Amino acid sequence: MISENVIRELIEKTIPRTHSRITLKEIINKNTHYVVTLYGGLNGYGRLHNYLNDVQEIINQFDNVWLVNWDNDCPDDVWVLKIGIR
Repeated sequence: MISENVIRELIEKTIPRTHSRITLKEIINKNTHYVVTLYGGLNGYGRLHNYLNDVQEIINQFDNVWLVNWDNDCPDDVWVLKIGIR
């Protein structure tokens, strides 16, 4: 299993290249995998294609990753993404 430090390093290295103001909120160790929470958005601009591209750039850093949950607060257009990583 990949380490928490490597996950943090890869995500933080990728975030500056994104356009959606992504922030790494937390990494939770579930013993067999990690659950990573990210949030981002452009406060009302609704540029879903940018969000998808930015998130893809982050998840492409990992071999074993899956979607846990992705919520979007439509009035603000701010989203919270949870991914699992092993």
